[in-house]
Amino acid sequence: MAVMERSAKVTALPGGLARHGFEVKTIHYGSRQAQVIHTPSGVPFAPLEVYDGPYPTQDAKLARYMQAARWSQRNDYKAAFWRFPTFLRKAGWNADFAFAMLHHDQPAEAKALSEGVDSLGGYLVPPDFLSEIVSAVSEQSLLGMATLRPTTSDVLYAPRFLPSLVAPSVRSTRLEPTVTGETPNQTPVTDTQFGLLPVLVRVFRSKVRVSRDLLMDAEWAMAYLKDAFARDLGTQINQQVLVGHDPTGALVNFEGILANPAIPTTNLQPGAGDTLSTTSEAQWRALKSSLPGQYRNNAVVIMGTDLLTAWENQAPGPSGRPTSVRRDDYHGVYVFDEVPLITSGEMPTYGQPGPILIYGDLRSGYLIANRSDTSMQIITESVAADYDEVDVILRARLGGVVQNPDAFRLGTL
Repeated sequence: MAVMERSAKVTALPGGLARHGFEVKTIHYGSRQAQVIHTPSGVPFAPLEVYDGPYPTQDAKLARYMQAARWSQRNDYKAAFWRFPTFLRKAGWNADFAFAMLHHDQPAEAKALSEGVDSLGGYLVPPDFLSEIVSAVSEQSLLGMATLRPTTSDVLYAPRFLPSLVAPSVRSTRLEPTVTGETPNQTPVTDTQFGLLPVLVRVFRSKVRVSRDLLMDAEWAMAYLKDAFARDLGTQINQQVLVGHDPTGALVNFEGILANPAIPTTNLQPGAGDTLSTTSEAQWRALKSSLPGQYRNNAVVIMGTDLLTAWENQAPGPSGRPTSVRRDDYHGVYVFDEVPLITSGEMPTYGQPGPILIYGDLRSGYLIANRSDTSMQIITESVAADYDEVDVILRARLGGVVQNPDAFRLGTL
């Protein structure tokens, strides 16, 4: 069961972030609360303690992360971050020589930039530019539809209610209601009612090849890199949320919805074969009606374009009620049988056995953890350097799990 969240605006905020429209909100996770910095577009960005308050004395790694993050929001750091490509060009694209030249001309900026180096050799992305990337990713992927929780560690432990053992689709927790007298018997509780959900944070790497001339123009480079990274990271996040592994299937990062064995399934083709038939319409409506009512208001249906095409060409079943696909111009979305529709190239190919359709509430059912220490690195010692180009690498840190399987239903073939 997803823990409900409420937010109220709080005024305290580091000056370097306040100038760019960030704000602090108090987020309530049941009885617990935390102050979280949000981007100007309202996306959770980082816990407030990352940028304000004392450094932890028992965790050197966390202290170093917090120190680097605080340097990254300073004006001298941001000036050096965007000035550095110019010095790279002056230095013949030698990174060490470029930093030495920066240190000679702007020692304060060079000092600030050196404080923002991460363990992989990249410089932390300034929060204002990072917020634009995060907002763009949220708009172009499933990130903005799931529950997003900032964290400071490699593992986020999210408190949650465990599903009801009696009626999981009716009651949301194991706190089963009973009727008792004025002095009820004190019976021992043997069923664990609360648990912690671990979310492993992984490094996601996105590489964009750009010309050296474009990199010299910070304003144009920022817009180009933001769009390129947003498209690439958005595709990676969709793949991880839906399927849960890389294209080769070799590395499991997120817990994919399609791979979760606890999510109830309905066979859209109970007969022979792995394609739709005249009975699929009734099977879809059975799947649709099986989702608990508390999740239907925010539910969406996710499928590939090939399955959507098959639905559109499918003849009506015995009921004579074809499954409609239309555009809702008022809300600006396509709907499948009056449910908001998302088509994704990351979904399985139509005609293969197994799960092929997702119906459910991503906000209640899926949790994504993110860390704000996203870094960027310019690689000049590569094949691209011979063609007047360089590789710009962005490393983001994210993790995801299904936090409530009962908020989803899967359609299979």
